[in-house]
Amino acid sequence: MWDLFRTSIPLMQILQPEAHQQLIRSLVDVWRNDGYLPNARSVNYNGPVQGGSNVDIVLGDAYLKGVRGAVNWKDVYAAMVKDAEVTPPNNFDPRANDSSTKEGRGALPEWLDLGFITPDFSRSVSRGIEYAINDFALYQVALGEADDQESTKYWLRSQNWRNFWNPAASSLGFQGFVGPRNRSAFLPHDPLQGGGYWADPLYQGSAWEYSFNPHHDVATLVELCGGRENFVSRLRMLFEYEIDPEDPNVRMYNPANQVSFTSPYLFHFAARPDLSTSTSRKTAREKFSPTPKGLPGNADSGAMQSWLSWNMIGLFPLPAQTTFLIHSPWFEHLSIDLGSGRRLVISSTGGDKDTSIHVQSLKVNGQEWRRPTVRRSERNRPALLILVQQELIDRI
Repeated sequence: MWDLFRTSIPLMQILQPEAHQQLIRSLVDVWRNDGYLPNARSVNYNGPVQGGSNVDIVLGDAYLKGVRGAVNWKDVYAAMVKDAEVTPPNNFDPRANDSSTKEGRGALPEWLDLGFITPDFSRSVSRGIEYAINDFALYQVALGEADDQESTKYWLRSQNWRNFWNPAASSLGFQGFVGPRNRSAFLPHDPLQGGGYWADPLYQGSAWEYSFNPHHDVATLVELCGGRENFVSRLRMLFEYEIDPEDPNVRMYNPANQVSFTSPYLFHFAARPDLSTSTSRKTAREKFSPTPKGLPGNADSGAMQSWLSWNMIGLFPLPAQTTFLIHSPWFEHLSIDLGSGRRLVISSTGGDKDTSIHVQSLKVNGQEWRRPTVRRSERNRPALLILVQQELIDRI
């Protein structure tokens, strides 16, 4: 699920809605028979869990986007609550033997007791950020399946990623990053240090990358970064800074790393969708190609291909939210059968997929549209997105 929850399963939901519903039902069947939801599944065995219980994000996303049918959502909610409340037994994985890597949330004791995770548990920072998004997904389902007290509890827990924000951490002229901490203070950590693995504070990413990952609470993140202007400057640095002076192609932003999948689109949250469009399109055109080695990294069960597919469609999903970020499609006409008689139609005129990529005007269902987002509720009807494009000089 660590590979798939960001782009692959949301794409499956719109392209194969029946198979997606069957996936949801199979996930809860694993809980019924094995006791925990699977965050990975291999040879009828749960595991390994790289970060949080990210299956909860998949389930929360499905609930918000109207997946019902034969899915028993009371059972789904109970399974998600077990992830959030019951610590799984330790399976003593030699890669990280401090807690379970088989299922659930192994670092749950500190998450519940402290509201953060210390290095007594491996992957403390990256797990904490993901636990917060997991609780946000649970909050979304609790709004419909539980009472106000229950939903409020998980909403408040979803904000605990902020407890990893070290305002004193600095790097490349920017102040404030997520980082490791013990019970009383933050610990020294270079935000540029990347490549973490199972026993490290951050899994497969740097503090620079993970600091952009609370996608359920970006408004707070923008504020912590010093406002929109500073947020844009910081994001640009992510894409521009050369990690290896000998190779200008190696930068902090790694398109092959799922942690950074959403980063090109975060300019939307600083009122700069033009930069989301140009940055994501540049990544797609430079890092992907129709060749045997045309992916920037491991396919990871289609994760890379699904990121590219969303870029071509001209939308980008956010985890456990109804919002899709609008950028720019590659095609003059695109029609997707959403099932149940619903269809998403995207048309564009006046543009070119390589040079004239910026949206000049937009209509949704025939109505003038003034914001660079569309919600799933607006896509529950037969939807027509018309993007009129012409060449535009970036406001850079």
